[in-house]
Amino acid sequence: MRLPRRRARARIPEAPLFGVALLSFACLAPAVFSSSARGVALGFTDAVSRNEAGRVVWIRVLPGDAAVVDGEPVDLRGIGGLVAPVLASDPRALVVLDVRPDVPFQAMVAAYDQLTGIDARNVAIPTQRDIRDYIQRYGVDPSEIWGNGG
Repeated sequence: MRLPRRRARARIPEAPLFGVALLSFACLAPAVFSSSARGVALGFTDAVSRNEAGRVVWIRVLPGDAAVVDGEPVDLRGIGGLVAPVLASDPRALVVLDVRPDVPFQAMVAAYDQLTGIDARNVAIPTQRDIRDYIQRYGVDPSEIWGNGG
């Protein structure tokens, strides 16, 4: 008499895979959480001493076709003409492109295109959180300090 053979079902062992998954999570989770988007870290010094490391050119993009470069109103096509002499005298100057939520994306892109046209290298676009944190820390809007040619 012949006994029927039991066919063993093919299985993937769960225990070793669980260990691999747990190890992957333990290694990747801290890296993912520490590298989450926090915006551009602006290295401004305190508002009282105004001892910034280099020249800061503050460009506030306004709704429409306008901007304010260091307190001077200009249309978007004129940004490069005002920033180029500053970069010629101080190539390490920081150019801050301040874009508030009510500004259309196309206006921000047009202003950024002007900066790439003059080969601006140190361009920062602070997030609203960066600006809010700065105001909370120093009690003043950064565009009021650096937006007037300071």
